[in-house]
Amino acid sequence: ALFAIKLSHIPLSSLLFLQFFFGFLGAICFKFFVLKRREFFNFSALHVLMLSGILLFNQKCYLSAFRYAQAAQVDLINYTWPVITALLSIFILRQKASLNYLLSLIFSLVGVYFAFAPLMNETGFNLEESWGYLLSFFAAFTWALYSVFLKKYKTQVGSNGLLFSYLPVICFAFIEA
Repeated sequence: ALFAIKLSHIPLSSLLFLQFFFGFLGAICFKFFVLKRREFFNFSALHVLMLSGILLFNQKCYLSAFRYAQAAQVDLINYTWPVITALLSIFILRQKASLNYLLSLIFSLVGVYFAFAPLMNETGFNLEESWGYLLSFFAAFTWALYSVFLKKYKTQVGSNGLLFSYLPVICFAFIEA
C-alpha cells in the first residue's frame, strides 16, 4: 500500500499489470529453460482456472477497496487473511482444531482488534467507507481461500500451474490499465 501511495499518479491497475507481468515473465523463462519442455505443462488446467478465478477476484476486490476507504484501514483488514486461513483450514483441509490452535486464533483476532481499534477511534467508522471495508474483507477471504486451495491441490497444480494461474490477472490488469 505504501508503494501504491507513493506512486499514486500511476493507476493501480497499471502497477498490478507491471508487477505480475514481469514476475510472470521472469519466472516462466527460468522454469522453461530449467525444466524439460514435456514437463512444463504438467498440471491440471481445471485447478489452475479455479485458482485464477479466486486470484482475479482477490485482486479486483483489493484494488477497488482503495477507492472507497483509507489505505491504512484497507490494509489492516486485508492482513487478517492469516487468521481466516487458519479458520478455513479447519473446514477445508480438516486441520485438527486443538485447544492451542483455537487459543492462537482467539489471540490473533484480539490482536487484530487492538490494531484496528485505535485507527477507528482516530478516524472513526465512516459508513461511506463501509463498501471499502467489505471489499477489503473479501480480498482477505479470497486470499485465504487461495492459500488453502494451493495447499489442498498442490499436486494437481504444481509450480508451473501456479505460474499460469497469474495469466488472467495479467490480462485483467492490462485491460484495466
